[in-house]
Amino acid sequence: LAPSRDSIRKLAILQAELDDPGWQKSVLRLRTLSRTESLLDLDREIALWATVLGGRRIDHGSVPAVLTSIDAMDLGWFGHLARAQLFDRVGSQAQARSARGRADAAGLRLHRFAAARYLTAFAGSLLLVLLWFTWSRSNRRDPRPAAPISLSDPQAGALYSVFVTYIAGYIVLRLLVPRILSYWSGGAALAPMQLSLATSLVTLVSLVPPLVLFIAQRRRWGFALSDISLARCRWTTVVVEGVGGYLVSVPVLLAVSALSALAFRGFESPLSPSIIAFMSSQDAAARAMLGVQAVVVAPIAEEVLFRGVFFHSLAARSGVRVAAVVSSLVFALLHPQNPVGFLGIFGLGMLFAGLTRRSGLLLSAIVAHALNNATIFVMLHLAMGS
Repeated sequence: LAPSRDSIRKLAILQAELDDPGWQKSVLRLRTLSRTESLLDLDREIALWATVLGGRRIDHGSVPAVLTSIDAMDLGWFGHLARAQLFDRVGSQAQARSARGRADAAGLRLHRFAAARYLTAFAGSLLLVLLWFTWSRSNRRDPRPAAPISLSDPQAGALYSVFVTYIAGYIVLRLLVPRILSYWSGGAALAPMQLSLATSLVTLVSLVPPLVLFIAQRRRWGFALSDISLARCRWTTVVVEGVGGYLVSVPVLLAVSALSALAFRGFESPLSPSIIAFMSSQDAAARAMLGVQAVVVAPIAEEVLFRGVFFHSLAARSGVRVAAVVSSLVFALLHPQNPVGFLGIFGLGMLFAGLTRRSGLLLSAIVAHALNNATIFVMLHLAMGS
């Protein structure tokens, strides 16, 4: 993905705020967007940033027009820094301090959220110890094995075919959709809204073939939704189990992610397309669409397919432990954040599989998955200064 106009602006503002003269080169990179943007419009913006971030003083009379141009860009946290730089040029130190104060307040919200996440990790660690202690005591008193997976071999094979259909369709769409959109746009970099639509399109379209096949296989082999842990239950139970599962996942994920970052030092890993689209987009509708996809659609689809369909089809044939490891392995490999993100995603897969097996409720894993994704997007939202 080529750098977007928004990302170039924000980089230049941050460099200027840190007294890095490289901001001038960053601003000039706007001209590289001339294939998709008006060169005259780009040159006007370059002149604007030379005025705002440059070293010369600015006439007070031009300030309102410049502020209007900055506000129209919807820069969020970076907009406060741009305003501070402008007021520095004008010589209005009080207004510059006020703008930086608003930027500091936005940063403080991010720090508070991060602190809350670490407190969540601490609470999750205590819950994990409590669960282990409770489990070990109950297992000594009544060491009964967990209920077996109630699927026949043909039913397990039918579920396995549903999962393979999903994987094949997902991979094909991941390869074809960007190429089709690139051809349609004449080889130019995808606009944020286009990238958002492409990401959502791949997610939704890849679900259609396995859904149709699942319905057909269910009619043929007669397995129930409860066979993949989609059973009716009280919503309070789902919420308690899901929130508890998320709390347990936070300390494990932080520890595993730190280990992964250490193990794969020097390696570069791509970001998720959803995160790239979210960070490069200024459109509220596009961000909302990506948020719904990440917090609602993805947890439901991935948990049903990985912990519902795939996990149970493997567990019926190879046992629960093998099923948990293999389904989590495939889950991690299909995410683009490898190699650095591999261990963290694998750990999440194991936790979601364990939560599904322990509670017997796939909905609990969906809630835990949704909370994890929501946390990531809230932190992105705060970090972008929105």
